[in-house]
Amino acid sequence: MAYLDNVNFEICTTEIPVGDEVQFNAAYETLADLNVTGTNLTWYSDAELTEEIPDTTPLVDGTIYYVTSTVDDCEGSALSIFFDEAAASVDTFLLSQIRVYPNPTSDVINITGIEHIDGLKLYDLTGKLIMSTSKLQFSVQHLQSGVYLLEMKLGETTKTEKIVIK
Repeated sequence: MAYLDNVNFEICTTEIPVGDEVQFNAAYETLADLNVTGTNLTWYSDAELTEEIPDTTPLVDGTIYYVTSTVDDCEGSALSIFFDEAAASVDTFLLSQIRVYPNPTSDVINITGIEHIDGLKLYDLTGKLIMSTSKLQFSVQHLQSGVYLLEMKLGETTKTEKIVIK
């Protein structure tokens, strides 16, 4: 019978990068132009994360790209981003009508311009998920002062907005 002595395990808890899963902007030219927030971003051309590509890689319409964050040599799971004009058009228009207020706030966040949202996620700047909801009004009184990212999901499209809690 074999025993292992003095074995230490370290759990990797790096959060997934934050960004819209479907993006398109005719002015975007390279991966660096995509709207993604994370630490030490690494881009890949495949879901298996075996083909690393530089952020200077030209964007191709209809292509899925993968991006991870790395903190303290710990690479997290990948966010997939579909760069596609047709997929981004309808839901992107609806998300563009959304107004998030007040910002900054210390009390509540209100979302108007849309009747329902499929999901809202609030992240800190390290990419850590702070809360999830599908309500168009929610309290932030329990949060520390700082800058957060609000990810709003409608269908297959997401929009991310910076929120300041005072």
